[in-house]
Amino acid sequence: MARGDQLSRQWRIIQTLNTSKIGKSAADLAEDLDCNPRTVYRDLEALQTAGFPIYIEKVDGKNLWSLLDTMRHHIPIPFNLMELMALYFSRDMMRVFKNTVFYDNLESLCLPLFQMKPAFSSLLCSILKPIQMHPSYSDNILI
Repeated sequence: MARGDQLSRQWRIIQTLNTSKIGKSAADLAEDLDCNPRTVYRDLEALQTAGFPIYIEKVDGKNLWSLLDTMRHHIPIPFNLMELMALYFSRDMMRVFKNTVFYDNLESLCLPLFQMKPAFSSLLCSILKPIQMHPSYSDNILI
């Protein structure tokens, strides 16, 4: 077996688990990939060792492999600087929805992100510092 075949198969396992709502058994994965179930077990173990968040769960007496759901388990989602800036400025525009569930959820998303990115906060301060803002707006900036 060529190295590219193993890598390709592992990539397809990740993609299959990512799109599966309830997970997949090793036998189902083996059938999809046209390989032996033992090969799938080795690939799943290699993926776990490499740090992929793959777990097994027993459902209706069947062992199903899945990827962790990032929203349910609060795994941080990486944002680049431009995405963080877009999120920050859109948050300011959404203040019209203050005291609504929509705004509260946006705030709960933003606060941990900005705490995880101290470089973002200092960069944003350096960008905004030379800008003369209306006094009523300057009090509302939260970084």
